[in-house]
Amino acid sequence: MKKKLVKSNKDRVVSGVLAGIGEYLNIDPTIIRVLFALTIFFSFWATIIIYILLAIVIPTESGQSRQSASFEGEFSEFEKTTKQGKRPRKEAEKVEDEWSDF
Repeated sequence: MKKKLVKSNKDRVVSGVLAGIGEYLNIDPTIIRVLFALTIFFSFWATIIIYILLAIVIPTESGQSRQSASFEGEFSEFEKTTKQGKRPRKEAEKVEDEWSDF
């Protein structure tokens, strides 16, 4: 199967371009990020323009996005319990001390 250059959903920091390039070249994305940071200083910020263009042109990896995958378990469980009414309401504990008047 032919490899495609896509933005990564698993190891993204800003848009996933550098991690996608690292996965495509079978190189650690950290090395790509360090090289990117170094080229910013030597190319008089032209690298940032290239990065923005790549973020627009390179397609996103198919599948779930990082945000939806990370929140899916939390919210789906919460929605299930609140819709069914099985989740008990938590009661606050009353604290008796001398400083509660302030």
